[in-house]
Amino acid sequence: MVEAAPIAWGQFIGWSLTGLGIAASLVWNLLNRRHTNKVAVDVRVANFRGDQWAGSRGKIEGALENLAQAIEAIVVALPDRSDPTFDAKFQFHNLTLMIKHEAFFEALSDAADNSEYVTNRNWTDLALGTKTGNESSWDKIQTALEAVGTAATNPETREALAPVRAWFQDIRRGVVVAIRSENMLHDPTPKI
Repeated sequence: MVEAAPIAWGQFIGWSLTGLGIAASLVWNLLNRRHTNKVAVDVRVANFRGDQWAGSRGKIEGALENLAQAIEAIVVALPDRSDPTFDAKFQFHNLTLMIKHEAFFEALSDAADNSEYVTNRNWTDLALGTKTGNESSWDKIQTALEAVGTAATNPETREALAPVRAWFQDIRRGVVVAIRSENMLHDPTPKI
């Protein structure tokens, strides 16, 4: 009868440790892969949200700049009251200003409608500026433009237009603060 060779405990322990090492490595790689996939999805979602916000922000900033140019045109480019075309030019600038404000309102409205990717805030309220009493900054601008339409002299026209830039800056300030706040939410740098 042939006797079986005694078990070499050193070999058994070595093979067992190798098997455990392979099993641990497989489990580790599986867990690491799942974590990496989750991080990759989170990054893609954050990038997509950031891209959506960038599109909305670009529309808002472009419309705000167009509105600023219309404000400057009506404040600076109006001719002298003695010009026979004053009323026509004023109506043209006033209509342009209203169209630019409507486009600005639409850009803010688009941001509000895009609430899946942009913070749900009252974006459209920003088009009016801050309220003091019952009047918003935009209401004050419209009141000033009505005063320009009824003014009879150049000093009255200049006096009516004098505060328009400041009221517009109030609107701009509110929009800039909202954009800065939204940018921070989409900022990829870690928050400490």
